[in-house]
Amino acid sequence: MIGGLLVVISLIFVLAYIVKRLNIMPNHHGVIKTVAVTSLGQREKLMVVELNGQQYFIGVTGQQISVLDKLEQPVVVDSTTFANKLKRAKEQQ
Repeated sequence: MIGGLLVVISLIFVLAYIVKRLNIMPNHHGVIKTVAVTSLGQREKLMVVELNGQQYFIGVTGQQISVLDKLEQPVVVDSTTFANKLKRAKEQQ
């Protein structure tokens, strides 16, 4: 019984780690919106964020965040949700 409990608890921690590392949950709530993220290493990322309608290209490390460019042309990312993809897949069958 205790072994099963340990398996369930460890599974919860493993799934939480995977969700955090893969950035599965989008950040569309709040003032700053994450438009795109590319991981360069364990703690390094390139990001496009939107603040008050203006997009910025930033570099993020474990120690600092640097604004690399203020984008003149906004980046448009295909925001197809899983539900829409599933609906299209069912329609194609």
